Amino acid sequence: LSISQFRIPSSKMSTGVEKPCSVLIDYDAPNPPTSTEITNILLKGRMEEKIDALKTLILVMMHDENYPKLMMPVIQSTVILDNHELKKLLLIYWELVDKVNADGTLKDEIILVCNSIRNDLLHSNEFIRGRTLRLVSKLKYRGILDSIQQPIIDNLAHDNSYVKRNALMCILSIYNAFGSDYFEDVEDQVEKLLVYETDLSTKRNAFLLLFTINQNRAFDYLNNLLNSDQANEIGDLMQLAILEFLRKKCKSDPGEKAKFLKVIFNFTNSKSTAVLFECANTLIQLTSSNVAVKLAVTSYVQLLNSQSDNNVKMIILDRLSDLKTKHAKILEEQVLDLLKTLASPSHHIRDKALNLVFDLSTASNISSIVTVFEKELVRIQHSTEGEDIDYRQLLIKTIHRCAVKFPDIAENVVQLLMNHCFNDNESSNQLEVVLFVREIIDKYATLKESILEKLCDSINHVKKEEVFRVMLWILGEYSETPEQIARTFETLDVPFAYLRSLIQAFEEDVNADFNDQEGQKEEKPKKQKRLTTKTIVLDDGSYGTEVLNEQEEESHDTKYEGVFKQVFTDSYYLCSVVAMAMAKLVYKLKDNKPLFNKFAVESMLKLCIFLKLQKLNLRLDNDTKNRIEYCIRLMSDPSTMRESSFLESGREVLAEMINHRKQVEKEEEETAAGPDGVSNQNKKEAEEKVVKHPDSLFNIRQLKGKSGLGAIDLGDEDTFGELEGFSNALEKKQNFSARLDKVQQ
Repeated sequence: LSISQFRIPSSKMSTGVEKPCSVLIDYDAPNPPTSTEITNILLKGRMEEKIDALKTLILVMMHDENYPKLMMPVIQSTVILDNHELKKLLLIYWELVDKVNADGTLKDEIILVCNSIRNDLLHSNEFIRGRTLRLVSKLKYRGILDSIQQPIIDNLAHDNSYVKRNALMCILSIYNAFGSDYFEDVEDQVEKLLVYETDLSTKRNAFLLLFTINQNRAFDYLNNLLNSDQANEIGDLMQLAILEFLRKKCKSDPGEKAKFLKVIFNFTNSKSTAVLFECANTLIQLTSSNVAVKLAVTSYVQLLNSQSDNNVKMIILDRLSDLKTKHAKILEEQVLDLLKTLASPSHHIRDKALNLVFDLSTASNISSIVTVFEKELVRIQHSTEGEDIDYRQLLIKTIHRCAVKFPDIAENVVQLLMNHCFNDNESSNQLEVVLFVREIIDKYATLKESILEKLCDSINHVKKEEVFRVMLWILGEYSETPEQIARTFETLDVPFAYLRSLIQAFEEDVNADFNDQEGQKEEKPKKQKRLTTKTIVLDDGSYGTEVLNEQEEESHDTKYEGVFKQVFTDSYYLCSVVAMAMAKLVYKLKDNKPLFNKFAVESMLKLCIFLKLQKLNLRLDNDTKNRIEYCIRLMSDPSTMRESSFLESGREVLAEMINHRKQVEKEEEETAAGPDGVSNQNKKEAEEKVVKHPDSLFNIRQLKGKSGLGAIDLGDEDTFGELEGFSNALEKKQNFSARLDKVQQ
């Protein structure tokens, strides 16, 4: 028989006495046996049949079947038998069976049951004694407890610890139910168990019982224990019970808090992780002292780095996150230890730890934090595992947030972000990073050269159009020296070579179709072949060489994988951005005639490629087409465009956009914070306020004078101010003729 114990909602009898049910077993009996059938088996069957019958009776009783007349046959046929399995089933049956009549009085058969329970409490088998004590702890009837009070007390002196700890919990349960009516003189025995007992569970139960019966004696015992320097040698179960006692005692008597905190400080040296965790929780609950909170935080961090269970780590990180609002200064000292949590392979733990570290970052520790992030990025730089890829994205995102929060470190992290973000086309942070780089290059002139060089190296590997456009805008806006401009044009040669090859292939196909139609098809030149040798193993085991002919591959058709491959998927805005960037670069060379002429001609030829690509279904809208043509005319005669409106307008707009964004963020923060949160609360109340109920009367109060207003109208604070102003205006209008009489000319 497999028995599972649960606490399920107890139903109340008509007399008001609760009927507990702590045993639940899944059982499906379509045809339950009758009372007569069970009675015959119990009285006349063999031992195995009686056991099966009693099992069946228990199962059907759990599912709301009532057999009130079977108690006496069960007593007659099973109580006198000395079978351990039968005894176990009887203890379950005594727990389930109704023990009172409809009027609330005990049934007559319970007297015989009490005698059986008393015998089991004095049984020679320790398990039967302990299991019977557990049964008694669930019986809340004075008529039963009166007859078995002394055997329960006698079990406190039993040699077996299993019996003693169940006896202690039985007394504790009865004391909680009936107070000091029973077991008035057990304090000495319980305290004696505390002193001489070696079993930790029994000692813990004894302390809980003594604390419930007499808190002063429990406190005296605890003082003696601490004075003997044995606090760390009493075991984790006892320490947990003491911590629970101290929490309750401090809340009831705050004056003793200082004395109890010393005990908790001693328990923080325990080797038990459960005790260490409870000590930290207790310190946080009892005091806000910096010393205590610092010790609690240290304990949390120690557990965080020593435990491998992810659930434990998540709980501790949540506790630390709750503490950061009031004790951020203390947590800031543990930031480097918190970063050790990043060694966990769990994505959720890493994410929560990075968010916590970011919230605790300050100007004094941000350098150390970023250094750890850099080491982590280097460690997983070439990893292709899914966990490391997600982790790399988290690190890049956090470094970016740190650079935005602390602009002073931007100079140190911008190269780091660019190296790890632009080289990974799967990165979801590319756009955020390139927008951040756009702000940095305008603020830090010393980083301009290195940023431009990195952008030129990376732009042809970017596959996201929005990222490519921002990178190209930066190159066109901040490339100023001839060397920088020449490097940018050299970078753009690669995508335009790809587009030029597409046009060439298209024209070859058109000519081939035309020759086929005219019957003048010319033989295509054969592609050059090249010979290669390969070492092979012959049938006889010797080595030989094999000559292979391979066609030379086409030049760069399939090698380019950049964003220009998307130019045929309605990405015509990209063509406009490229045209404007090239026009800016060429215009900056107007004082250098040789370079101006060279790059102007090259740029106009490249932009003409966009116009030619319309033959290959490149759908350019009119705005993009006009913009490209405008840039071509500008490069042919740049004197028509003023320098300020063409070169400086972009940076001015960028500066305005950044300032506006900062101002909006500042206003949002001020609005969100408010004076002690009042603004948010008022806003929420205003949204939730009910203006009018659907069944309320609809009165147009503005059509009433003051004389027509009742008490309800005057009590309406929402409209009375407006109404009063209207009434005053009305009175002024009515008395206008009277006031004219006072006018003297």
